[in-house]
Amino acid sequence: MKILLINPPVRDFYNTPARRYPLGLLYLAAAVRARGHHVDLLDGGASTRSRACDPPASTKKSLQAGLGFDCSPFRLFGRFSHFGPSFEEIQERVASLKPRVIGIASLFSPYAAEAEETARAAKRAAPQATVVLGGGHPSAFPAMALTESAIDYVVIGEGERSFAALCDALDRGNEVADVPGLAYRSQGRIHVNPPVFENDLDSLPLPARDLIDPQAYRVGRRRFTQILSSRGCPMACRFCSSHLTAGTAFRPRRPEKVVAEMQECISGDDVPVFDFEDDNLTIDRERALHLAGLIRETFGARRLRLDALNGLALKGLDRQVIEALAEAGFRRLHLAPLTTEPKTVAAMNRRDSLADFSRCVEDAIRSGLNVTAYLMVGYPGQTVREIMTALDTLSREPVRVCPSIFYPAAGSAVQRELMPELDVADSLAWGAMRSSCFPEIPGGFSLKTLRTLFWMARMADFAKSLGPAGDPAHLRSLCSTTAAATAINAPHPRNQPWIVQRPKPLPPRELGLEALGAYLRTQVPHGVRLLSRGSRNRGTKYSVYPLPGLIEERSFYRRWGIPGFDVKFEG
Repeated sequence: MKILLINPPVRDFYNTPARRYPLGLLYLAAAVRARGHHVDLLDGGASTRSRACDPPASTKKSLQAGLGFDCSPFRLFGRFSHFGPSFEEIQERVASLKPRVIGIASLFSPYAAEAEETARAAKRAAPQATVVLGGGHPSAFPAMALTESAIDYVVIGEGERSFAALCDALDRGNEVADVPGLAYRSQGRIHVNPPVFENDLDSLPLPARDLIDPQAYRVGRRRFTQILSSRGCPMACRFCSSHLTAGTAFRPRRPEKVVAEMQECISGDDVPVFDFEDDNLTIDRERALHLAGLIRETFGARRLRLDALNGLALKGLDRQVIEALAEAGFRRLHLAPLTTEPKTVAAMNRRDSLADFSRCVEDAIRSGLNVTAYLMVGYPGQTVREIMTALDTLSREPVRVCPSIFYPAAGSAVQRELMPELDVADSLAWGAMRSSCFPEIPGGFSLKTLRTLFWMARMADFAKSLGPAGDPAHLRSLCSTTAAATAINAPHPRNQPWIVQRPKPLPPRELGLEALGAYLRTQVPHGVRLLSRGSRNRGTKYSVYPLPGLIEERSFYRRWGIPGFDVKFEG
């Protein structure tokens, strides 16, 4: 039987191909191939094409306010775009392949609308085909997914066993009522069978990586691939919904099997970057040491480039584990202190502490690793003081600080408790539940406050990239030649832009200095807008303008200055 799997396009302000690698679909392809079925893959994540499109209604206010014009390196928005093939192209491809079954991935709730539109396009092209939806969002709301007439079935949780059993039943003309993890319509009702989770992960066929273009996913100049050494996480963080697709039991693979899969991914001198997509890679300390040691023995110390973009829990990380990860080939650790406030840590059902984080950072730096720290902004119950204090504290650590605007993950404890209305919301409503839309959550911050805190975090991270934290003298020196610093008309009117004209377009660092210099001068956040691009007879012109839609009170910025730097504003 012919099966087509589709990794849909997405619409957003940015595209992160590494997060769209279709590992789940490749596992499904391998599972149904093992049953004798023919599989094709339409991989929307592999496309480098993009085109501008209308943003969700929830973001239009921000764009109309002028935030979308900013071209500084710590801007809030880029251009809202459609990334991947058009729905018309998907329809044409489905029509040409004539599949019997079409499986569509719907991993992230903000992109549920794109998955549903993909299903409609597929159904138009092949009305007799069976369309199946799977992934995190439909696993949380299978009944809602089946309100879309183009979707015939929903696979809940892990799909290898369920999807393969469904395909076998359809191929043989058998009933599907006993297929585990399947949601379906019957006699005017929706039935949902409980999901199943494979205990012996080593029994699953390896992902069918031959279905994707090996050069489509890259980090810099190197090929990129994802790998799973385990599934499931027992931590039960209240903001997380990974249990819906991976369960709550930690289910590891044998390290020897993981290393063998890595060897299969290497072709001569073409060695990919390996991203471990485990929900909790180091929760079993002894196994983590065994796996890291085996990678080092097999490939050599620090020869590979390894990553864990899902992040590593502080629990299970100690000096020995961190050193072993470095020796295996990790270059950076992604850590999630999320907050430095104990009350919020407890509300999240986390077990982290600032002391644990500082210890891990110290051990990572000693082992030659870089660190990215993720700070959650807008979690219910947080205060502005908490965020700014945490940002100042983390900015003084030798880490890169990345703000993460909170949004309720579908099916998480926080979503069920605070926003139960989303249980029956359509995919368009879920489109606003993404960081780039700054969703206003009950008990969280206003849109204006969220944007301000995000801008402060991005600005502080840029300032930190210019020199050591703590001492602002270096920053003021770097900004001494900017338009704001050299302007004669002092004091400058608060709401008026500066015009900057240079012989050539400014690189991102210089654009950032212009915005930072204006902030130091006025205590008001500024952006940089391109007015005209340079030609032979005239230079490139920019406007350094006050950003609208943020907190207006200068007292806020005078109080907090630049997080991580002891900036003293006058006046």
